[in-house]
Amino acid sequence: MSLSLKQLKGRWVASLADGRILGSVQGVFLDPAGIRLKGVSLKPGRFADTGEDPWISVETIRKIGFDLIYLPDEKSIQSQPAGLRALDDLLGKPISSKDGQSLGTLADIEVDNKHWGTAHLRIGADLVLDVDQDELVMGEDLILVQAQVKTRKKSMPPSRQELIYSNLREEFLKQTSRAVQHGEALVKQTSRAMRRILQGSEAELKPRPAGPSPATARSQSSEKKKPAPRTRKKAPARPGKKTGANTSRPTGKAASKKRK
Repeated sequence: MSLSLKQLKGRWVASLADGRILGSVQGVFLDPAGIRLKGVSLKPGRFADTGEDPWISVETIRKIGFDLIYLPDEKSIQSQPAGLRALDDLLGKPISSKDGQSLGTLADIEVDNKHWGTAHLRIGADLVLDVDQDELVMGEDLILVQAQVKTRKKSMPPSRQELIYSNLREEFLKQTSRAVQHGEALVKQTSRAMRRILQGSEAELKPRPAGPSPATARSQSSEKKKPAPRTRKKAPARPGKKTGANTSRPTGKAASKKRK
């Protein structure tokens, strides 16, 4: 199993004896040939007294985990030796094969976690070179690998920072989606309320039909309250008496003729 040297930076270093955090990895260093991992420099923790230029050799490391590197105790921290090659000085150097093929620039070094020797050179995020340690040359200007070196695709494992960022991004997207849904519901409620308000305003602004004046309305109401006039009923006609006949007495010649 290979270990990415670039991703060692920033990992916490803890003591198995007392569980204290001794610091975090600040730099990664290889042997003078630049082929084998020798150790890491330490950025001291807040409560650890590690002295100047604290250094951890790979021989004293008990376990390298995804988040923590474990040491037996604080006595495993030493002073940094001279003559080592820093990983930062090798990153970005051009890589060429011994048959004259340009392969790219160095992005990371992967070592095996048993002997700490270089197993792969990473070119970019998706390509690795399976190198032969006996033919590998970490030069001042070029990195040389064996002829007809095999290049294969291998995605770079996410770092701790990338995983944290990914989790935060997913949580942010979830919260944003909930906020958008809540905002849409508020917009719908506001729209319905505005429609009701506008409908009420339109009803109030419509012209009302002209009705009678107050005086006319009072007179009409008083007329409605007056009782209707009574009508006298005609008396029934007496029996034997012709109705509608002229009952006035004859005068003059008509009267005298009648007497005779």
